[in-house]
Amino acid sequence: LAGCPEVSTEQPFEDVAAGSYYDAAVRWAYAEGYINGTDADSFSPNVSLSREMAATILWRMEGAPASGQSLETYTDADQVHGWALDAMRWAVENGVIEGTSNVTLSPTATATRAQGTVLIVRYAESFKK
Repeated sequence: LAGCPEVSTEQPFEDVAAGSYYDAAVRWAYAEGYINGTDADSFSPNVSLSREMAATILWRMEGAPASGQSLETYTDADQVHGWALDAMRWAVENGVIEGTSNVTLSPTATATRAQGTVLIVRYAESFKK
């Protein structure tokens, strides 16, 4: 969505190998404020991406807008971590993410490759025309 921007920042994470296929992307996304590490020095590149993590990245890419969307119709809304709550509200409100059923969001479940693709396409169609 952003093309292939040049990245001039240093890698902030000790566990991202220089020259790895994701090195530049991690540096760029961190510099833009779209991602954080799992702690100050670690990115944890081999940890699975959850649905709430994916929603949070897209929400940050959109500028972290406020949302008044309620998640109370989902029985597992209490599983959404505090750091992802605004992002999940925004993602549901804008149709970027849907429940895994009529009553579940599955926020901490791993985002499958298919789900990740759908999230990116919905985001691109809605916000990056």
